[in-house]
Amino acid sequence: MPLDDSKEQTNDPKKGSALAMTDALPRDQAPLPGDKSGLEMALMADRAEEASSIMRALGNPHRLLILCILSGGEASVGEIQEQLGLRQSLVSQHLTRLRADDLVVARRSQQFMLYSLKNDVVRDLIDVLCRHYLDECRV
Repeated sequence: MPLDDSKEQTNDPKKGSALAMTDALPRDQAPLPGDKSGLEMALMADRAEEASSIMRALGNPHRLLILCILSGGEASVGEIQEQLGLRQSLVSQHLTRLRADDLVVARRSQQFMLYSLKNDVVRDLIDVLCRHYLDECRV
């Protein structure tokens, strides 16, 4: 008798058909991102671009440390520079980038510019990153 395994049922997803694999999914599962309408996908793409922009800004360790410092409250360039041991010009350049990326805001207080985190989204992201990676050495 010839061996014909084309009709054989298997639990191995590598051997099963696409139809068999989708039949195994629960029917009450939330729709996948691929099930979104064109308008919803356009909104998701915009939000993904915004999130990606934030992640690019966080990709520099000095900027991430500056944001961690600012998660503790307002700070001037001099205070940040002192805590990080960086040149003041370098701290200023990073703060300029963070302002351009809409992650920090600045306000004048007498002769100093004080910087702080822009909003709760930035604060939440920094809190998660600091908690997971920098908590034991938080400045």
